[in-house]
Amino acid sequence: MSAAANTTLHDKAQRILNAYQEKPTPSSLLDTLRELLTQIIKPLFSANPQPSLAPSGRKTHFAPAVTLPHSQTLVLDDSDKPWKLAFSTLTLPLLTSILQSYPTLPASILKPTLEQQIFLLTPALLNLIDDTTPLSKATGFQLLHHLSDALVLANSNILHPSGLTDVFIDAIKPNFMLLPSLTPEEDSLLTLRPLYPAYLSLVRARFQQSLPDSTPSQASHGAEESKRQGYLTLLLRHGLLASLAHLGAGTNTSHVELTTFLVAQVGEVAGAMGIYATAHLQRVLPLLRTVACDPFATSAPGLLLAALGAIGAVVDVAEERVRQEWWGEVLRACVGAWLSTVDDEEVAGVAQKQQHEALAPMKDSCRAVAAKLATLVDGELWEKARSKLVEEEPELEGLFALKEGVS
Repeated sequence: MSAAANTTLHDKAQRILNAYQEKPTPSSLLDTLRELLTQIIKPLFSANPQPSLAPSGRKTHFAPAVTLPHSQTLVLDDSDKPWKLAFSTLTLPLLTSILQSYPTLPASILKPTLEQQIFLLTPALLNLIDDTTPLSKATGFQLLHHLSDALVLANSNILHPSGLTDVFIDAIKPNFMLLPSLTPEEDSLLTLRPLYPAYLSLVRARFQQSLPDSTPSQASHGAEESKRQGYLTLLLRHGLLASLAHLGAGTNTSHVELTTFLVAQVGEVAGAMGIYATAHLQRVLPLLRTVACDPFATSAPGLLLAALGAIGAVVDVAEERVRQEWWGEVLRACVGAWLSTVDDEEVAGVAQKQQHEALAPMKDSCRAVAAKLATLVDGELWEKARSKLVEEEPELEGLFALKEGVS
């Protein structure tokens, strides 16, 4: 598609939008969305069909193997991607406006509208996610997040019968390992920051009508819950844990910003898993404890806070297993982090008020996790451990203090 053709599409889109602005009603909005998707968005992406989609926009059962981003051929000529040539002036503004318009529709027409138009949106989102440019990928994930949130709002289950959940996840998976050193950290952050929230929102949209109750005794053990946990396990193991292992979390001080983001996402995924996160404690808690106990953890306060926050989230959803088996690991994380803050305070000296204030949130997080742990563990056992620790390291008295003003 030539630049002139893109200009024609731009003018056509403007006419469609102008017509709506003259008569902004729910009915005219429906017509506007349909016209933008069929007359503008579809032509922009028609030159780049998705092999994972049938002509109807649904999942094809004969899709080729997924290509990893690092094994894709680098194409510098985007002439066969008209959507990319008009990315900032047409593609991005229109797709964003369309997806942000759905929540404004009346509830009575939101669901049928989404279930009709999702098949026009999917090829566009997949092309964005599959593109080699980090900005395009990030945009694709952000738009997928908007779409998933709209499906939740509409209480639509269209992802299930259409098979689009697997289509989107197959497109997302190859991007998990876009990490340094093959990928610059800036590009990794640009891509991964919207990826994980989009993935979780997609899973929430797919299983919104079959989510288990938050209480363990009522949690569903059926096929739907097993499938949901499978998607979340994929995200945890092949996304977060593999990435953190690659980055050397807890043993490597490079790429702190990226590591901080990924560690924080561990808590988000554990929260989504609920009690089923107990199956992953043997991998998750030692990793988080290693990060929290890094002697230089306080030099990266965001990372330490993310680790303690993730530990707290894991404890919240796996209380019984933590009480039975893992409370010692959690306590070690609190102790290691606390002693690092105390050491920093001693180095800073009494006069360094600013340094003490910077350490306060870390100490508060340590106390919060320890206080939660104290409510789970048998009182006598907890007191025995506490007394022994304080005897060996008197500075730990403040970790177990519940009264305000005790540091």
